[in-house]
Order: sequence, then C-alpha cells, then structure tokens
Amino acid sequence: MLNSNYPYKKAVLKDRLGDLNKRWYVTFKVWDVQLGKLRPKYDYEVNKHPTKEARYRFAKRLIKQINQMLEGGKHIDNEKNKAQEPQVVILTDAFYEILDIKRNEYSRDTFNSYKSKVDQFTEWLREKKKHKLPVEKISTQLIISFIDYKAKDGRSAKTLNSYVDTFKAIYSELRSRHTQLPNNPFAEIPKRKELVSHKNMAYLGKEKDELIYVIKKIKPNLFSFVQFMYYTFMRPNEIRQLQVYNIQLEDNLIFIEAFKSKSKKDAFITIPPPFKTTLKKLIENKPNSAYLFPGKTATCISKNRMSDYHREILERFDWRNTNHTLYSWKHTGVIDAYKAGIDIKSLQLQLRHHSLEETDTYLKSLGMYTNKAILTKMPALIQ
Repeated sequence: MLNSNYPYKKAVLKDRLGDLNKRWYVTFKVWDVQLGKLRPKYDYEVNKHPTKEARYRFAKRLIKQINQMLEGGKHIDNEKNKAQEPQVVILTDAFYEILDIKRNEYSRDTFNSYKSKVDQFTEWLREKKKHKLPVEKISTQLIISFIDYKAKDGRSAKTLNSYVDTFKAIYSELRSRHTQLPNNPFAEIPKRKELVSHKNMAYLGKEKDELIYVIKKIKPNLFSFVQFMYYTFMRPNEIRQLQVYNIQLEDNLIFIEAFKSKSKKDAFITIPPPFKTTLKKLIENKPNSAYLFPGKTATCISKNRMSDYHREILERFDWRNTNHTLYSWKHTGVIDAYKAGIDIKSLQLQLRHHSLEETDTYLKSLGMYTNKAILTKMPALIQ
C-alpha cells in the first residue's frame, strides 16, 4: 500500500438507507494545500444506475479507485497541481453539494424546500438535455426560461420569486467556495410582482372578542398559546419549543435560541405587562428544562396540534374555509400595537425584522397606512 504525505478521509457510500428515491453519493475528504485543511468532495455518478445492486457494484469500484488515489498522495494544489482538480463542475451536482454541506445549518423545512426546488430544476434541465451544464455556463436566459415554465404550470409570483431567491442563495454559497465563478446570475433576475396575500387575516372588533371568549372557555391552554402570538409576535413553531429557562421574568424578556428560531439567530423579545401574569402561571413550579407546552412524552407539543385545536373552534364560527388561522393572532397583535401608538422601531425589534423597511412593508401588507391628509383635508368638488 502506498503512503500519502497528505492527510485524507477515505471514500464512503451514502446510500440513504437504500432508498432509490433519494440522491445517493460517494463522499471523501482530500487535502487542500491552499486552505491548509481537508476539503469534502462528493460524487453523484452512482445515481445513473437504476437498481440498488447496480449502484452498490458501481460504488464499490469507485470507492476503491478514489481510495487508491488518496493513498497515493492525491491532493488539491491550485498553484502547482491544477490538473488534479476537476476541470468541469456540473451546476446541479454543485447545488446538491452545497445542500449537503449546509444541511445542519438549515431548518428541516428550509432544507426540504430548497431541495425540492433543486430537484425540480434538475429534472427540467434533464428534459432540456442540459443536466450536464457546467456551473459557469448558467445564463439569465436559461433561468428565465425555467421560471416561465413554472409560471405556465400555475405557480404564483410569490412562489416564482422564491425559486429565484433559493437558487441565488445556493449559488452565493457556491461562489464563496469557487471564487473563479462569475457574478451570481440569479441576482440579475427581476422580481415578479406579488399580489397582496389575504391569508392569516387579523381578527377585528366583535369577532375577536367572541373568539377569545370561546377559546378561553374551551381550551385554556390554547388561549395561553394565542396570547403568546398576540403579545410577542412569535411564530407557533417557536412558541411550542419554549422551555422555562427561556423566560426571564425579572428582566421582562424571552430569550429565543437560534435553533428554535426561524431566522436561526439568537434573539430577545420583550414581555408586555398584560402578558406577564399569564406567563408567570405557565412556568411556576416547573423545572428549567420543562416545556411551556409539553406533549404526551418528554418533548414539546407536536407541530400542528395547536393549529388543529384552533381550527376546530373556527368551525364553530363557520370560518373553516376563510383566511382566518391560528397565525392570524400575530397579525392581530401587530395591528392593535400599531393602532395603540407603538412606534415602528419598537415594532421592528419585537418582530425581529432586520430593517425598518421590512417592518414598513409588513405594516403596509396589513393595511395599516391610511392617508390622513386626504381623509381630513381633501376639498369637495361641489361646495
């Protein structure tokens, strides 16, 4: 056996537990002289074979070849040994490689959403016989053709923009690892005009009071959950994962850890005084590790449980097929806060928006801005 002067990690097959519907790959690590560390590599050629047996046979041969090269001193040296670096990087292979690298940084929903879009893009390229397209050959014309194809399939402008944003984010990650790549072509694709969504409409006036009365009477636990959304503007998935140690009553703060947050960033939320009594009852006599909304086991309540409870109550009001949802309580809280005179900067902090512009756009989508001058000063055409 040959001895390598460079460290490496042997090639192995990731067969996704034998699931042929998932993308198999061979992965190994090779030493990068310029980086001064091991660099992960991925080979997806095994997916060309339709059966498990064929894939295992091919992977066995490929792994043997790769490991022989690693043992023989294979490494990456962009200055002296460029020939050892693959000359052609296939666009879709590169996209899947980034997804695998970033898998643990994305939430499960984000990863599944990204992968679904890449799968669809890959399938479309295959139909166009462009699935072997080098990454540096991607053009804005090709991207627009794919987006037009999805538009004809009935996708909304919001969904189409989401495709572009996803690919733009993945390409940016790719470019940070391959600095020779040209500027991000996905960033040049114009946004499609999105219609204002009426989903998750806020509860107003009498309907809000009646709904709260029923929720409080029938499902007290759901009422506590609703208050969380109303007062803190938190998302349901964040609320259900809260534990006692996240609540800092003395400082009037709720600490949301990055792994519990949709934004994947640590954050603090202020506890409004009207909510403090409810919050105190939720955590009293519970250990720090206890969940505020526990499930049947030692974990938190399941993801859709509160939404299911809320939907059952909405049916009593004949709102089953309306745009009212559990999430509507977040919008309700924001609207009431704005009408009460809370300034936009304070709303931004509580909403955890990255900019005032984002909060401004959000308030506009809720119909919060009215032109008071027009309402009060516009003269009549006929006196």
